[in-house]
Amino acid sequence: MITDSKAEAYRLFRVLNDRGTGLTEGELLRAQLLEALDGVATPVEMQSVEDTWDTILAEPPDVVEQQLRSIYASRIGKRPGKTTLLDEFLAGCFPELASLPLSAGDVAGVVAKVKKLHEEIHLLVKLQGGEWPFSSSTKVTAWDRSRLGLLINELKHTNCMPLLLAATQLAEKDFADVVQMLERFMFRYKVISDAHIGAATSVYHEQAVAIRKAPAAYKIANLRKKLQALLDKSANDAVFKSRLQGMMYERELTNKPLKYLLITLESYLRWYRDGAKGAPRCLDKMVVFDPSATTVEHVYPEKASAADASLDPLLDTLGNLTLLGSTDNDAAGNKPFAKKKAIFEKSLVGLNQEIAKNAAWTAAVVEARQTDLEQVALKVFRMTP
Repeated sequence: MITDSKAEAYRLFRVLNDRGTGLTEGELLRAQLLEALDGVATPVEMQSVEDTWDTILAEPPDVVEQQLRSIYASRIGKRPGKTTLLDEFLAGCFPELASLPLSAGDVAGVVAKVKKLHEEIHLLVKLQGGEWPFSSSTKVTAWDRSRLGLLINELKHTNCMPLLLAATQLAEKDFADVVQMLERFMFRYKVISDAHIGAATSVYHEQAVAIRKAPAAYKIANLRKKLQALLDKSANDAVFKSRLQGMMYERELTNKPLKYLLITLESYLRWYRDGAKGAPRCLDKMVVFDPSATTVEHVYPEKASAADASLDPLLDTLGNLTLLGSTDNDAAGNKPFAKKKAIFEKSLVGLNQEIAKNAAWTAAVVEARQTDLEQVALKVFRMTP
């Protein structure tokens, strides 16, 4: 098949895809935009769009498709269909193409939108890696920035990408607040209570659109209230507490959720002990945990030299677990509580300092600590007071 017309060539390119050549949505979107611009855009504008798309399409096809889906959901407020991404993306994000030929103003708009698309994809790459999307500043702390890594890398939550992308248009402090809400919400709602993610995803998309419409006027309280409503419906206190009671240290599976729980309880512990006033917040952001360098420690050891029949059933429960750095963990090993106590006393971790206040480590102490940590969690993993 031969043609001397660029317009026909672009159409041929799309038709071949329909006949099974396996062209991707990104390639088709590029072709359709270039077809619309051909003959009405300047050579400089055409080259700009071509170069930008070459950069975008340098990523693997499945990555590009997911990026386009996240951007569409963030802008339009709903997920595109499994097989209709191209048509929906064009209609929702490039409505100018519905009426051809493009005017000079429309051409300039399309060129600017392609540039913006590339900028948002660049932001998505950062977010998907748990990388803070703002330049270094004094407006937030290292602790605030670390929460994004916990959300993405530890909790593996990606449904919130459309909302996070939109939230980059907020002030950096507000973005940090959104991240902290999402990671605490996600842990309680999905990781522990196993509620259906669909309802949460709908809220994410709705709020993403609201942010984009008026970033300066957006009230984070709106998101807070909607997330709390979902918790009240599908992850209420009774459900959450019951699931926490069943949470155990695993030897064959990952303990990332358990480690995240202990890290977060530690971060908000002082706020809780001071009366838990207002929405949950960290009062001491000087300590930033590196999950890869933090270990989950059994207070009553896994291989106790002197076994205790009353503690054995409680070995892997939350009440018997805490956080230690790898060096302290090696030092503590399987030592009895009397010898571990000195390590806990010197620890900078509040949870460990509280453990050290006990004269002995008994089943009653473990059960009381389990109940206490459950109560802390019920307050910390709420969106509203």
